[in-house]
Amino acid sequence: MPPANSPWGKKAQQKKPLNTFPSLKNNDIANDSPKSPYQETQDDELIALASIYGDDFRRIETHQSAWKKSEPSFEIFIKTSDEDFSVTLGVTLTLTYPKSAPLLTLKNTDGLRESTKFKLQKIIEKLPKELIKEEQAMIMEIVTACQEVLEQAAEAKAAGRELPTLQEERAAHEAAAAQILEDQRLEEEKKKMLESQEEERMLGSLVQDELKRQRAKAKETKRKNQPPPSITVSNSRSCLS
Repeated sequence: MPPANSPWGKKAQQKKPLNTFPSLKNNDIANDSPKSPYQETQDDELIALASIYGDDFRRIETHQSAWKKSEPSFEIFIKTSDEDFSVTLGVTLTLTYPKSAPLLTLKNTDGLRESTKFKLQKIIEKLPKELIKEEQAMIMEIVTACQEVLEQAAEAKAAGRELPTLQEERAAHEAAAAQILEDQRLEEEKKKMLESQEEERMLGSLVQDELKRQRAKAKETKRKNQPPPSITVSNSRSCLS
């Protein structure tokens, strides 16, 4: 049975496939077509997520025709020890996921403070863009990041601490983003400086090589231009006298 605070009352029922064309029994053409590496990764991740999250994982059935493959959609109910801090993450895996980012939405956020919603929204906007570089399953990592935000809010409530306001969260986010841009700018300047130093070093090396070549050439030219040594032939008469 799903938890009492689950947004859906019961576990999703498996629906029988709908045959669009009577002559294609159980969509044999779609089922028999070879799977892409993306589909295999998605299938493995769906099995893992269903096993990890149990009743908090709900697959959303999407109609699949005989000619077009559907994009898997599902929801994960993210909860904490405090039932007031929970959210539902809606996920649609694109055809090229995990090379491309999944489509993510937040649902059932009415009970959360605006600052918490803001942090969750930033996670689903930014984290997938960072994770697609690895081209690996990422949904569990996104869920964990969202859960950490909810846990922080729940712990603040339990300790009687005031959470930052939405304006404060936005200001902190903008400051962090500005710091990232500044770090990137400094890193780019450092990179350009190192490249410039390397170019100067290589240019200096080329100049030295050219000077050596010119000196060697001048020395060789001078050697060739020198007159041959004179040979003194003694007079035979002088020798006889």
